[in-house]
Amino acid sequence: MTTSTAAPATNTSASAPVTTTATAPVTAVPAFTPSDSSQEKTSKKGSLAEDEEYTDTADGDEMLAHQASYHSLPLDDNQLYDVSLTNDEILNLISKVLPELSPENPLITQLFADITAHVSAAPPLLLPHIARSPTQWPSTNAIMDQMWDEAVSAEQELMQDDNLKTKRDGLSYQREYLVKPLGGPDDPLLVISSYPTSDPATSVHLEYGTTNDMSNPCMARLYTKLGLHQAELRSTGLFHVDIFPRRLNRKKIAGNNGSILGRVPVELLRFRKEFSFQCIKMSCARIALIFGHSANTAYQSFLKKHKKHFTVLRL
Repeated sequence: MTTSTAAPATNTSASAPVTTTATAPVTAVPAFTPSDSSQEKTSKKGSLAEDEEYTDTADGDEMLAHQASYHSLPLDDNQLYDVSLTNDEILNLISKVLPELSPENPLITQLFADITAHVSAAPPLLLPHIARSPTQWPSTNAIMDQMWDEAVSAEQELMQDDNLKTKRDGLSYQREYLVKPLGGPDDPLLVISSYPTSDPATSVHLEYGTTNDMSNPCMARLYTKLGLHQAELRSTGLFHVDIFPRRLNRKKIAGNNGSILGRVPVELLRFRKEFSFQCIKMSCARIALIFGHSANTAYQSFLKKHKKHFTVLRL
């Protein structure tokens, strides 16, 4: 376990470390314009991504070791999975094994107060209209509508160079295979996921999708657990950003070595990383739910890039 004094968001996930925070990202509404830095490290056009921060393994030995390293809290299985525990009993366990997250910690007390104030002033949950055969992305948020259109256009210009379109099974460069974020920077919850699937069996349609794809089993479980699958269940929404929002066929692109994002052309990956980092920086949310190993790795990279201190708690 490492300790720290401040971080920009709280990361809580079943498959990722927990990052505690004391301060929130700064709200900003800039137009999206890719900077030259997105290609600073590129030595060969069309090469595959080799950034340490995006090394992604699906089911290999590295992922299994990564998951095993989380099991270091002094809790037995009965305590960890006892569904009969009351809220007070759960808080007592947290205070015992994770004092940094105890309600008695002044930083946590302030965090609760900030969240309560944010929720009371946050915009309502708006679920975009999902067409059966869409020809364009639906409106999800006024700010993000503009940023998304600019980013899509910028990516299309980037991909004019045929050398960048490295042929790779499982990766399509079609414009309509991009998946648009749900919500916007004023929402009280930030959700960061990894990459959407291009499996036609797990989505009603693959074209012009949004991150709240309830036809996908994983997203359906996530949104149902959060109570965000029906507009009338929640008064406020979330800002859901994919680290790499282009549909991938995970089985085809991974091949034999289990690498997924590591098989994506480096310029395209860095371009999309820049867009997702700008979204994260704009978010006013005090809580971030990190969904998946790749999203967690990218989020920690974002914190390091912006010189934010954070605590990783191995669960």
